[in-house]
Amino acid sequence: MPESNKVSFATDVENICIDTGASACISTRKENFDNLQMIRNLKINGIGTGLPVKGTGRLKWPFRDDNGNEFDLYVHNALCVPKIPMGLLCPQQIAMQTGKAGDGFNVLGHAGILTVDGYKRTIPYDSRTRHPIFQTIESITC
Repeated sequence: MPESNKVSFATDVENICIDTGASACISTRKENFDNLQMIRNLKINGIGTGLPVKGTGRLKWPFRDDNGNEFDLYVHNALCVPKIPMGLLCPQQIAMQTGKAGDGFNVLGHAGILTVDGYKRTIPYDSRTRHPIFQTIESITC
């Protein structure tokens, strides 16, 4: 099929907001966890009246860095909260997990840079919310 006739669309992507005020990374999708341990009767505070936490475990978010390299960001002790509007990335949790100088999120005025294990991703601020928001990658081409 000629390149111009191919159609790309994203499936199973998750919008992620970088939230320096979050205390944990949160995903909306249980499919993003490779060892989800279910939890009952736990709610997170600070988001509305509290949303139910369905589980905790190792989260895997696939990303593309500024050079086009794909990498998987693994987050231990992340939460699965399906009813949250979008995933939350807690840069402090990432920095503490990797223990590498420079890992985390740095503000650059109109955008910020997420750095993890040498991968760098520039994330512009959403014009509506003024929050740094981006998407995971999981797309197919037909």
